[in-house]
Amino acid sequence: MKSKELKILRKRLTSANRCEDLLKGIDNATSYSVRTNDSTNEKSVPSEDEDCRRKENLFITFLPSSQIEDIRQTEFLTLFEKNMGEMYRNSSWGLDMDEKSAELRNDKARFLFVTDDEESLVGFLHFRFEYDDEESPTCAVLYVYEIQIESAYRRCGVGRHLMSIAERIAREQTMSKVVLTVFKKNTQAMTFYTTSLGYNIDEASPSKFEDHSADYEILSLKLQ
Repeated sequence: MKSKELKILRKRLTSANRCEDLLKGIDNATSYSVRTNDSTNEKSVPSEDEDCRRKENLFITFLPSSQIEDIRQTEFLTLFEKNMGEMYRNSSWGLDMDEKSAELRNDKARFLFVTDDEESLVGFLHFRFEYDDEESPTCAVLYVYEIQIESAYRRCGVGRHLMSIAERIAREQTMSKVVLTVFKKNTQAMTFYTTSLGYNIDEASPSKFEDHSADYEILSLKLQ
């Protein structure tokens, strides 16, 4: 890449990282209503004559890692381990909670997190603005590092809503792609991204280089 083009990308990333209100102008970006199944919600179990579908108002916040309280960071880490700990332990990466904690607290980390009306954590999405390749960059991307939802709120559209906001943010900040990594064994997530959201195997994914020994795929959604 020519130095002029690289300079443009660098300015784009700097501008995105300096933005203090990435949700400004995005519809339904700060509040969201879902219907949860109370039979799976630990907070409430309906009686036999009650409707098990309950409407609940959720609230979405954007913050950089530097502005997130330690107690919330701990909640992020706990939810990650609860949802993904076993899968990481059985992967080639292994599970290193200290490394994951450092990743969540990185200066470049940005978060969309969802809470209920009691400010309890419902889920979060950790993303960063990055080059597609540090050594040979060709474009600027929004990279989704983590998206985790509490079990009581799965299949309610929370994950889809967070991804739609992330994609809108990426477009507003003129990123070329949204990129993420998924374990091959996580078939539910693979189906969600590829079938429901339209993501494809990225050209940088190991399988594109006929490396079928890797236990993950890199997926992406092109925006430009």
